[in-house]
Amino acid sequence: MFDVGFAELFVLAIIGLLVLGPERLPAVARTLGGFVRKARMSYNNLKRTVEAELATAEAASKVKEAKEELASMQRQVRELGESLDQRVDETANSTPATGALPAPGTGTASETGSDAGPGPDAGSVPGSGPESAPGPEAESTPDAGSEPRQGSLPRDSRNTA
Repeated sequence: MFDVGFAELFVLAIIGLLVLGPERLPAVARTLGGFVRKARMSYNNLKRTVEAELATAEAASKVKEAKEELASMQRQVRELGESLDQRVDETANSTPATGALPAPGTGTASETGSDAGPGPDAGSVPGSGPESAPGPEAESTPDAGSEPRQGSLPRDSRNTA
């Protein structure tokens, strides 16, 4: 801001000594020093106050954004709850008066999605029939092209460390 070097300060001191004299110069220098100190303190105080206000305003804006986001989420949850209540009401209105669901396998082929007809062995669940269960021979004999599993190694070749 101000470029005041040693030469400029020296010229000001010589002029001050000539104008004020040697008796009044130290008192004037102390007074000027006090004014400079007060000015610096006022500037620093103002700077801290402005920074604190900016931080407070920033924190307030973050709190306001968080409140808006919370209100938005509350609206979404409320809407989802109302939608769920409507679906539950619609489901309750569309079921029979007894409230019981039909037993599995007692519906028609179009209701169950199977053309095999009713019955427990109709194959309604893939992979649940007896043909899908592995037999005891499947576990004991590894495939010819695959590597043996760790548990199928002979007992004497295992590392017993």
